[in-house]
Amino acid sequence: MDSLSKHIIQPLLNDGPLSVLFLKDDDIMLRVIKKSNNMDLKVGSMQHIKHHIQSEPATAIELEAAIASIEDELEPVIPSLPAHRTLVTSELLFQKIAGIASDKDVSNFKVDDVERLFNCLADVAYGTPAKLLGIPENREFAAGLLFLRELMHHANFSTITLLNSTS
Repeated sequence: MDSLSKHIIQPLLNDGPLSVLFLKDDDIMLRVIKKSNNMDLKVGSMQHIKHHIQSEPATAIELEAAIASIEDELEPVIPSLPAHRTLVTSELLFQKIAGIASDKDVSNFKVDDVERLFNCLADVAYGTPAKLLGIPENREFAAGLLFLRELMHHANFSTITLLNSTS
């Protein structure tokens, strides 16, 4: 998160407040950046999500339990988000998820892309081989994708802008 320089974030702020998704150790955080102030919100925990996902690939029951826990953590935070919602990240995990969903360079990952990838994960949970769908079977991928899906859906983010952290 700290590697995002002002010359990257500042132009995006011209369209209104930003919600920057980042990982701080095990915590999933949103830094709401406004022209006048910033606010950090803990919106989840990767370990807490992975606690519900014990199998590789995840089972349908594990996915449902993880989704319920993510929703419980997001619910109290969403009212603190600005009405204008722009989501950005430079986190490698979310960039990898976007890369799996698209064979081209992705800088704006749409909620429909996330939903399509989630449907693949659900298909794997019900028995379709992950290799056939081109997605990983590991818990990290499942936890990251589930969190991103629930965040975008419940907080009404239509896209996530992926920033190169080395810019």
